[in-house]
Amino acid sequence: MAMRASGIRDIANVLKVSAVIVILTLRLWFKTHTEPDFKATYENVILDELWSWVGKRKQGKRWV
Repeated sequence: MAMRASGIRDIANVLKVSAVIVILTLRLWFKTHTEPDFKATYENVILDELWSWVGKRKQGKRWV
């Protein structure tokens, strides 16, 4: 669930445990697991623009 962007409270609620237990478990897991070393090359990369409106539509245009 952490890989799918569920929050600490969401995970605790689903598993019916406290948020402290979830945090301690995640800390223990990350201490024992290392991040894989990705050495990839890309031939093509496509970027997309994303705008968001903050406040009034005509004045609050922001990059996301």
